[in-house]
Amino acid sequence: MESFRRSRLSIARYRILKESKLQLCQYIESNENQELLKLLRDDSGKIV
Repeated sequence: MESFRRSRLSIARYRILKESKLQLCQYIESNENQELLKLLRDDSGKIV
């Protein structure tokens, strides 16, 4: 019974990790384009 509860806990923990990883990826994707554009521009604002 104890091992069953422990496995349920680890599954829940895994699911939380997976979801937060997904959110992180979406956050990176939404910000990546702006960051990339900033990185690609030189000081004069032209895209390199």
